[in-house]
Amino acid sequence: MWTGAWYGGAAGNGNVPSKSLSECENGWIFQWQEYKKDGTLNGACYHFFLVPKQHAQNPGSGGVIFLLHGYNANSLVRKYLYVKDTKITGNDINASSSDTAGSGSKMFALSAIYEY
Repeated sequence: MWTGAWYGGAAGNGNVPSKSLSECENGWIFQWQEYKKDGTLNGACYHFFLVPKQHAQNPGSGGVIFLLHGYNANSLVRKYLYVKDTKITGNDINASSSDTAGSGSKMFALSAIYEY
């Protein structure tokens, strides 16, 4: 439904999967991957999160927290996305300007969204 490499940053920017959340049989699967210092996705350290289609009916901003963990014990990264029925919007905390590719808030990127 969607593939790419997005930190989830810059509030106001976002992604539009090819099928709305409410049209899916059960919802969306978010696939996150580790991002390397050279600015490419690492083919390892995958994380998968389910967002049920019922979430499209929740009131408010639709904010969802994703906790991602790297290989070592000190690499917990929090991502916060606004997930609505037809659009996913990021938040500035997901891509701090003080972090470089592969570190801090830029250690993980959203790499795919699947229907389930």
